[in-house]
Amino acid sequence: MRKRTKRMTIGTCALAMALTAALVVPATPAIAAPSSGAKMISTAAMKKIAVKKAGGGKVYNIKRAYDDGRLEYDVVVVRGYKKYELEFDAYTGKLRDYDIDRLISRTAVKKAAINKVGGGYVTKYTPTFAYGDVAWKTYVKYNGKTYRMYVEADGGGIDGFVAPAGASTSNGLISTASAKNVALKAVGGGSVTRTELERDDGRWEYEITVKHNYRYHELVIDAKTGKVLDYDIDD
Repeated sequence: MRKRTKRMTIGTCALAMALTAALVVPATPAIAAPSSGAKMISTAAMKKIAVKKAGGGKVYNIKRAYDDGRLEYDVVVVRGYKKYELEFDAYTGKLRDYDIDRLISRTAVKKAAINKVGGGYVTKYTPTFAYGDVAWKTYVKYNGKTYRMYVEADGGGIDGFVAPAGASTSNGLISTASAKNVALKAVGGGSVTRTELERDDGRWEYEITVKHNYRYHELVIDAKTGKVLDYDIDD
């Protein structure tokens, strides 16, 4: 297994320091049931808490889930070109954990969609939440036919690709959803926090991060075969 070295630019360091100051995450809390009569925070109120914690933006998804016996809100907020995945205690509103991803540019979104089709031009693209992540619902017109797909906002992967009758595409890559399933199966559970489609030494690869039991699993998957090429765990 090859060791993958993560590089951090000066700008990335500055961003991380600023966000750390704004989002103070405590140590892993002990599991505790809410006190008798405790009232769960409403969805509307939690949206306001999440947007304030992210410093503004728009909520793209919010759901309640149990984590080690504790009820939490999982909230996805997008502000500019940053995606905040925030976990709050459903009763106290206390931030339990978070993850921040840099979103790709609109130019990159259009390029990913056109590459998937093999040519043409983008006629429409709008941000939404689909296939478990923030994505751009994108339409490409090529040779008089219209193709629809969802381009992942944090990696450029393609989900939900729909080609018109009689049309074909050129790259033959597995979908982002399929790559995520491969990663989750390899880890044994958890949730995907990052997905990127990149070309490395002439080969298309998915780089996927899975959070499971408070640990981050970094996987590299061949985008054509679905084979796991590398697997590291960050404590």
